Amino acid sequence: MLRQLFCIYLICFYFHSYCQKSFECTGQPFAFRLDTFYSLQMNIEQKESIICKQEQVTFEKTNALAYRPTDNLIYFIENSKFNPAGPLVKKLYRLDAQGNKAFIAEIFDNFQIKYTGAAISPDGRFFYAVGHSMITNRTDSISFLQIDLESSSFNASNITLFPKSGKYLGLESLVCHPITGQIIAFDDYSNRLVTIDVEKQLVINDLFPVQSQIDFISGLFFDAFGELFGIGRAPQSPDIGVPTPSKYYKFDSLNGIGEEFAPSIHIDDVCSCPNIVALEQSIAPSITFPCTEATITYRLGNISGEIQENVTLKQTFPLQSIILDIVHNPFGGDLGSSIGTNQLNISGLTIPLGGDSIVVKISLGELPLGNHNFQAELQGIEQPYRSGSIVLSDDSRTCELMDPTVLNIVPLYVDLENNQHFFCKDGSILLDANVSDAITYEWNDGSTNSSLEVFSSGLYFVTVSTGCEFYRDSIFVTEADIGVNLGQDLQIDLGDKVDLKPEIVSTGDIAKIKWFLLPDTTAFQECLSCISLSIDPLENSSYAFLVVDQFGCISLDTINIRVNKNYKIHFPNIFSPNGDGLNDVFFPSSKHPVDILSFLVFDRWGNQIFMLENGTTNDPTMGWDGKTNGRDLLPGSYIWKIVLSFKDGTSQSLVGDVFLVK
Repeated sequence: MLRQLFCIYLICFYFHSYCQKSFECTGQPFAFRLDTFYSLQMNIEQKESIICKQEQVTFEKTNALAYRPTDNLIYFIENSKFNPAGPLVKKLYRLDAQGNKAFIAEIFDNFQIKYTGAAISPDGRFFYAVGHSMITNRTDSISFLQIDLESSSFNASNITLFPKSGKYLGLESLVCHPITGQIIAFDDYSNRLVTIDVEKQLVINDLFPVQSQIDFISGLFFDAFGELFGIGRAPQSPDIGVPTPSKYYKFDSLNGIGEEFAPSIHIDDVCSCPNIVALEQSIAPSITFPCTEATITYRLGNISGEIQENVTLKQTFPLQSIILDIVHNPFGGDLGSSIGTNQLNISGLTIPLGGDSIVVKISLGELPLGNHNFQAELQGIEQPYRSGSIVLSDDSRTCELMDPTVLNIVPLYVDLENNQHFFCKDGSILLDANVSDAITYEWNDGSTNSSLEVFSSGLYFVTVSTGCEFYRDSIFVTEADIGVNLGQDLQIDLGDKVDLKPEIVSTGDIAKIKWFLLPDTTAFQECLSCISLSIDPLENSSYAFLVVDQFGCISLDTINIRVNKNYKIHFPNIFSPNGDGLNDVFFPSSKHPVDILSFLVFDRWGNQIFMLENGTTNDPTMGWDGKTNGRDLLPGSYIWKIVLSFKDGTSQSLVGDVFLVK
């Protein structure tokens, strides 16, 4: 026994790969991000992705990831440096399902080449990798690595690839078509899918259109339905600085157009094992009520490499359920007596390479409340990389593989309280009771639509029902009250300030406030806090005040303001600059301050004795104090001249006299 154990140990030591635990070829992708290993699940119908974190591995940054279906292990290239200034060391490893890696061989080539994308031929013989210079990833040629995995020494050869058209290439990702073996990559320089012809040493980069919405693809993979996906990133501004999370892209296999599919985490590389027969099951609606109908969709994928014949699809539904119709079935076969029973049995199916769906409609009956598991199976399957002839259906919304799809039966209900209770004057409101297309509706007016438009206040109710239960709900709606009042029109003097404080009456909360200076229909002020407005109009003006409440109801009022052009300026005809504090200074006054452009005073002989520029009325400090050059002037009559500029831009020149007394 000890000798046997020792022999096993030696075999495991020298042939580590034979002791590695294989992955299960399930069609789902696997990915690396730095030192973390992930498995990914996708929901095709809803364009969602589910990320299932797997083992944390300890080796350095990994790239050039590929799945080998013949041994169900993941092969990858580890790029590392013993010191920052040293050459790049590249080693080929195998990774198992427990995160253990086994060294295969060291790759000897130009140490400046870094491998970023990899693929394995469908027969498992050749490992392909594509790389670029460490200096730049956009070159006029690409280093293509080919390793024979079936040779004892893992023979490796380097092939230089050249673009069929154009000058530069930037390949970061690689994948083999699981049926044809065609090598496919994404050129980050031209932003398009390309194919590789190894014999001709060509990158054929003129078959597919440019994808301007994609910046680069870090990994490509096929799923079990023959669909090509990429994980990459959309163009981003250089100001962002930090890479954005990756996105899924689904590529049309005929024209190479990529459709954004779902967000993901940032991924360095990805691979998959699509070489299987896959069965995904979905139920719509996934949450429903007793005695309703549901649609079951069986999505079948066949990338096994062989046409599957004489296959049987079977499923047993709950006893209360009845199969109503086979809505869609492109695979032929014999239904037998499935219709009208709870036993789905379609025999003699022929599943070609690719993917399509069978759609079945069922009546659920009086199913108990709670979760019910639905799982179908394909019988008679032959596939080279998976054991067994039975394939169970999988719920793609979960991380668990080949798990049943869950249907949740809930109590019948409807809640009209979620609808709005108020409608606007001369308007209407739409009461929506839509719960499911599988139930019936009846309103108090006899209408049977899922919604009802009402135009008047009152109590409204709806009854929803299935074949075995009903539920009623009601709601009272009323006309919303909203109004504003800006008051009577106003008449003011030029320079007067006016505070507009409208009165607001509203049932609901105010959602929007706008002020307009008519006839302009663009609001000059809009905010929830600007209920009042302070203005000093220079011309006759009309203002409008608009409010919108939470229900969308609107009220508006206007006010007209007439501006009297009062240019009256008061000048005293006598002043006494004797220092008694009374009438010591000669200066003009007005209702509102007026700009003084110039103010001059002359004696009887025409000599200028006082000058002021750029002053204002109503300011004694800017008046004449009865002196010139600090010397008191004799009593008598003096001439003044003033030029004024009013707030509306009007200028006025005035002349007069004033008598100085002691």
